Amino acid sequence: MYFPYLYVIAVLCTLPFIRCQKELHIDSPFTYHVDVAGINVTIRMMNSTLLGVENERITDFRWSVSGNNTFIDYENHNPRLTHIASYTAIGYIREPSCSGSDRVMKINETGISTIVFLNQIFRHYVNLTRIERNGVEVWKVLNTEMLGNYQTGHFDFQNLQGGSDRRRADILLRINNLYPQIIENIRSQIDDQLTTILFDRNTRSILDGAPADELMICPNPHHGNISRRLSSGTEN
Repeated sequence: MYFPYLYVIAVLCTLPFIRCQKELHIDSPFTYHVDVAGINVTIRMMNSTLLGVENERITDFRWSVSGNNTFIDYENHNPRLTHIASYTAIGYIREPSCSGSDRVMKINETGISTIVFLNQIFRHYVNLTRIERNGVEVWKVLNTEMLGNYQTGHFDFQNLQGGSDRRRADILLRINNLYPQIIENIRSQIDDQLTTILFDRNTRSILDGAPADELMICPNPHHGNISRRLSSGTEN
């Protein structure tokens, strides 16, 4: 007799959880969409550029995981620039959660990670090192090797600022030792011209319980604001 009412109540109680699993809304220009299984992420971006190509607008990319690899399928209005990128790191991928945290990728203690574009337009081999700046431990990019149609060479990511040289990138990777909460606090101050990779040490290794060195991959966010927090505006 009471079964239909109990069923309706149960469904209503689960609606907030289902919504949280299905879609994570973050301040414009970001929209994170997560399916129920937590496998695919769709991120809407605005006013962005593709590595090595200026004045191109990425309208969408699909983010999926296979093993320790994160695959990102970029799409924009220029079909020739549509391609798939594979972010590979030593470690594991942590799924997004209802708290709004982003997908993170663990790297090893030497700070070596590989970012590979599968269509061979670009290959990025990123080498990182731990440094201390104003009493804050951060990761600095030593160099990256870019192999492809546009460029071959080793660079400090600090120099990949874009501009008139088409060999450079409008996407800057900045690596800092930060907690996700800091990112949430500055969502409303997004710098949509840069890509930032942030560390999340507020996690534990699934193997031994030790603090995990993890990369948080954040498309086009917050570089300037985070830099000012860490070094009083001394970083560019």
